[in-house]
Formats: sequence, structure tokens, C-alpha cells
Amino acid sequence: MIVYAHIAFIVIALIVINFFIFANILKHTRVKKGVVKEKKILQAILDSTGDGILVVNENGRKIHHNNKFANMWGMSEEILQRNNNIEMINYAKNQLIDPNELDKSIKAKLNALQSEINFINFKDGRVVELLVQPLIIEYKSSGTVWNFRDITEKIQIDELQKEVKIKENLIEKAKEYENIKDQFFSTISHELKTPLNIILGVVQLIDKTFCQEKFCVNHEKLKKYMNISKQNCFRLVKLINNLIDINKFDSGFMHMEYKNYNIVSVVENITLSIAEYVESKGIQLIFDTEIEERIVSCDAEKLERVMLNLLSNSIKFTKCGGTIMVSIYDKVGSILISVKDTGIGIPMDMKEKVFDRFTQVDSTLRREAEGSGIGLSLVKAIVELHKGTINLESSVGVGSEFIIELPVVVVEEQSYVREEVAASIHSNVERINIEFSDIYS
Repeated sequence: MIVYAHIAFIVIALIVINFFIFANILKHTRVKKGVVKEKKILQAILDSTGDGILVVNENGRKIHHNNKFANMWGMSEEILQRNNNIEMINYAKNQLIDPNELDKSIKAKLNALQSEINFINFKDGRVVELLVQPLIIEYKSSGTVWNFRDITEKIQIDELQKEVKIKENLIEKAKEYENIKDQFFSTISHELKTPLNIILGVVQLIDKTFCQEKFCVNHEKLKKYMNISKQNCFRLVKLINNLIDINKFDSGFMHMEYKNYNIVSVVENITLSIAEYVESKGIQLIFDTEIEERIVSCDAEKLERVMLNLLSNSIKFTKCGGTIMVSIYDKVGSILISVKDTGIGIPMDMKEKVFDRFTQVDSTLRREAEGSGIGLSLVKAIVELHKGTINLESSVGVGSEFIIELPVVVVEEQSYVREEVAASIHSNVERINIEFSDIYS
């Protein structure tokens, strides 16, 4: 019995011992699984950050890294697994503009006790910010954590912002200079206009009073010089008016008086008012229209200026025996006004430039006709204020055609008055003289 009892005790003891061993194994397995899970969580957290992370111990050996670090440096898994410091450092140095940057950082920060920042420049243009911090475990320095952050885009954005700031300052200065220029043009134009009007008035008075045969022995010669004086006074008036109008357009103070007119009558009257002048140059002037009446809201005075400028250009560059044709075409919702000549034409590469301010097609074309290069830019501006467009068709040696398209719109007011337009046209002799003042016989 004693033997059996002893055997039973041993068996029970073995069972208990095995139970505790099995329990410890289960506990160890659970702890191991927990550690593995925590490592995976830690790795996932490190991989989710946008920075490359490298952790080294106090001896400078790599003990951890994230995927961003491997991708940033282009290191393969084999190199990282071998964990050879010399191999990894040399691989990294080959990618840098100055390999010594990395050597200096490693020597200075291997046992860093406080955070330090450096910048690393890659050959491919990337700039990486390096932040090295001490690794503290249980209040004791156990190595360092190297944080690599790609700041290339941030630097590019900063540089772009600096460039934008510089350009904004330049724009502000340009606006300031533009305002000064506008004020100068406005002041000088008005200051010139006053004495010029006095001179022109005196010239006209002398012309009417003393340039008749009964008052002057050399009246023909005096008449000739008076005409030259008047023409050049008119030319200065035109230049000053253009400068003033440019200033008004630029500052947004060009006043437009829109009224309902029969656009056909307006254009016809303007054309016929210069017929005698055109014929005196030996040029045939033709007016043609598809319709007799079309009511359009426009500023008749500004439109007259547009037509006179275009006709002036045609007269300048059309030789004796040539033809100038003014035509009106009716389109659905718009009116086309064409000024076509058989002049010298305009080269293809100058078609768009002729509407630019202070542009002349060719200085060689100005022997018989002068100009400031402002007129067509004003023409375009006035047409656009009417919500219209102007285009040029031209061939060198064949002629030019300016085509204006105006929308057919009316304002709510009293009907147009034919007499008002006619009176305006009959009283525009001086305006014609001004517009044609840069045409020399």
C-alpha cells in the first residue's frame, strides 16, 4: 500500500508540474505574440509617417528603420539586412553632392544629447532635413533617432513665394510709375493744349485778315506759310488729343454718349464729308451699302473719329489713281463696316501689331505721311467700348481692308434725329483738318 501511495503521489506531482509548465508556456506564447503584435504596430506607425526614421544604438549600429528611410535612400532589403555600417554609409554618400556632409553629421551626432538639425543635398536635386535626437530608455541615453524629412517641395514653394513677392513688388512699382506717367501725360497734354490753341487762333486770324491779295503784296507766299503753320498746329492738336484720350482710356474715364442713330447715315455722311479732299489727291472714293437704315446705339462723335482715322490711313498709303471703298453689310444681330483701299498693303507679320500703341509698320512708309502710331490703338479701344471688334485683311502691293463689326443694340430713349447727325457732319471741317493733318502733299 505504501508503495502504491508513493507512486500516486509522484504521478500527481508530475501532473501538477506539467500543468504549471504548460501554463507558463501558454503565458510565454501569449507574451511573445503580444510583443510581436506591438512590434508590428510600432512598425506600422513608423511606416505611416512621411519621414525616414533610422534608430541606432550607442555603438552606432542600426537597430531599426522604417520603409520611408529605405525608399528615401534607395537601399535594398539585402543591404539593410546585412546591417554593415560601412556599406550603408558608402551607399548613402554616393548619392550626395558633398559626401562629407554625411560624415560630419555622423561624427557630430552619433552620441547626441540634444536635438540638432542639418540639411543634406542630394545629386538629384532633393534637399533633406536631418533631425537627430537622443534615444532615452529608462532615463538613460541608449543611442540616437535619425529623422530624415524631404523638404524639396517646401523649399521650392518658399522660393516661388519669394519670386511672387518680388514680382508683386515690381508690379506695384510699375503701377506707381504708370500712375506717374499718366499724371505727367495728362498735365503736359493740357499744358501744351492751351498755348497751342492760342497759336492756332492767331494763325487763323492772320490767315483770314491779312492773307488776302488786297492786304498783302506777297499774299500767295504768306498763304502758303499760313497753311503750313495751320497744318502743323492741327497735327500737334491731334497728337495732344490722342495722348489725352490714351490717358482717359488707361484710367477708365473715357466718357461715351450712346444714342440711337441710323448707322448707315452716320457712316455715309462721314464718308461724303471728305469726298472733295480725297478727290483732290486723285483717289476715287466709293460708298456702298446693302441697307438704307439700321438703328444702332453708338457714340456718333467717337465713331466719326474711328472712320476719319481709318480713311486717313487709306489716303496716306493709297497712290494717285487708287480707290478707297466704304461698305456697309447687314448681318443678323450686327453691322459690318468696311474701309478698303488699293494702297501699298501691310505685311502679314504686322497685321496684329498695327493695333499696338506707338507702332508703325515701317519707317520707310512714312516719307509722305507721318504719324505717332497711336491712332489705330485708339480706334480699336473705341470699337471695343461699343462691344464690337475690328479686324484687318491685307496683302502687300494689293491693299488693306479694315472690317468693323458692331452689335445691333438700341438704348431706351427718343428716336434718332437725322438733322442732329447732319448738323454734326457739316460742322466737322476742323475735325477733318485735325485727323488729316499728318498727310502731306
